[in-house]
Order: sequence, then C-alpha cells, then structure tokens
Amino acid sequence: MCWHCWNPKMQAIDSQKSCVLRIVRCIYCLISLFSILDWIEWIYERPDATGRRERRLAFWVVELWILGLLFLEVLVLVILEFDQWYLAATCFAAYVLLDALRAGLRDTIISLTEHRDHEGEYISIRNRPRWLILALLGAVEIILAFAILIRSNAKDFKVAECLPPIDALAAVYQSTLTFTTLGYGEIIPRTSLGRFLVTAELIYFLLFLSVRLPVAVAVARVRIADDTSSAS
Repeated sequence: MCWHCWNPKMQAIDSQKSCVLRIVRCIYCLISLFSILDWIEWIYERPDATGRRERRLAFWVVELWILGLLFLEVLVLVILEFDQWYLAATCFAAYVLLDALRAGLRDTIISLTEHRDHEGEYISIRNRPRWLILALLGAVEIILAFAILIRSNAKDFKVAECLPPIDALAAVYQSTLTFTTLGYGEIIPRTSLGRFLVTAELIYFLLFLSVRLPVAVAVARVRIADDTSSAS
C-alpha cells in the first residue's frame, strides 16, 4: 500500500542518505499498513500534473478522523467496563498510539525526504494554524491513549493510601503528569508492565519535544514574521 519503500525516485534519494533513513521509512510503511486513514488516502489518491499519484485528503476528513478518535477515547475511558473489555481497550489505545506515531513521522521525517528545493529539504505544511491545532490534538490523543492503558492496567500501579482507586479522571491525571514529566508520586508503577507504560509515554514525550514541538515553534515564528511584514 505505501509507495515510499518501492518508489524508484525515493530509493535514489535514500541511496544518498544513511541506512537509518531507510529503516525509518520501513517503520513508517509498516505502521501505515494498520492505519485506516492511510487506506482511505490510498483509495482516493489521484495523479498530479507530473503523473505521480498524490495522496491528499480534504482537510475536513483528517480533522473529522482525529476528532472522532478523541471522542472514542473519552467514551472508552468513561463508559467501558475494563474488566470485561480489557483486550478491546488495550488494542484501541495501541492503535491510537501507532496512528499518532505515523502522523509524527509523516509530518516531519517523511515530509523532509519528499520535498526539496535549491536550499535543500523542507517540510510542506498546507495550512499553518491548522497544523498547530492538529499537533496539539495529537498530544491530547497520546495522553488519553496512555490513560486508557493505565486504567485498564490499574493493578500495575500503586496509589497513595489517601487517594481512591484509579478511575477515568485519575488515569488522565496520571497520564498528563507522566507526559509532561511532572510526576508528583501519588500514583507510581509497581510492576514491569507499569514501568513499561510510563517509559513508553516518556519516549512519546521526547519524540514530541524533539520533533513536532520545534516544527510547531518554527511555524508560529513564520506566521508572526508574515504578519509583521504584511503590516509594514
């Protein structure tokens, strides 16, 4: 389904880069195989002026998809009985995390390898304010996905004696503290699985901090510069 690993032009570009880029491309293609949105893009892709098949969905389709995932995450946290639907909740949270990772790779590394001008590689952003909002929503997606995993594995976390058992609000609270690296110590992992979840969320935070956040700051600065130049 994903053309990145098999397109001759992209293979020629990859040959000038390191093997790490090839590995990242393969990871992106593998994750894309499980992405419903990527399958929708593949079905509706159209050839552009050069004959290359372009995969760009309408803005509202992507936005509706992200908002739908956020809505489902909230429903799962609030309504779902985790004792009976443990596997379904875990698979759904894992899917959301993979989808967020795919979007992060696409908007940064993959975009850089696909766009080049006389100054070198660049990231293509069609709508800067929209990109900033979607980047923030992507962070919320990650927080809620790990909150689902924390609540579905509540037995793997130790709660302070003065606090009630982990519910939906406590899971979101703990996930937010972990993602932002605050960690007050009211809820701590006590098993290997709990430590793995905390470590995984910290890795997602580092990816967000080192990749998407700098791009978001750069986009905001470009926007301000445009406004200033137009005003003068």
